[in-house]
Amino acid sequence: MDNKSSSRFWFFWISVFLNGLILLVTGIYHVDGALRIALICATVIWFVLGMLLVIGEFANPNKIKKHPILITDAKVVSKVSGLGVTATYFYVSFEFSDGTRENFSVFVNQYNSVVEGETGTLTYKKYKHHLKFIDFKLVK
Repeated sequence: MDNKSSSRFWFFWISVFLNGLILLVTGIYHVDGALRIALICATVIWFVLGMLLVIGEFANPNKIKKHPILITDAKVVSKVSGLGVTATYFYVSFEFSDGTRENFSVFVNQYNSVVEGETGTLTYKKYKHHLKFIDFKLVK
């Protein structure tokens, strides 16, 4: 889990805890007046901050277009497909020559064109923790 995912993970669970605590306190102690308003305002502010974190993450998808194309030797180590609510998702894992591995979300035709164990030249872009698969050509 990278740092950004980790911070969102903790933000989510802290939010759940705080919202539960607020509901517990207002329900058990029948909090009225200024304290209830302060608790509601704190919850709304916390929610808005969380939404800004999520929106900021996806606000500019064109950022990755500005980064250079990376080309490296890689080996296909695994292929995974999964059924989502509205679509099927396809992922291919590549192992680079330095031993690191990265997972790429790919289209079905790209998924079907590679076989586990194949070695070739991987072309992709990387921006922070976002990866964009471009192409994979077999080494003959």
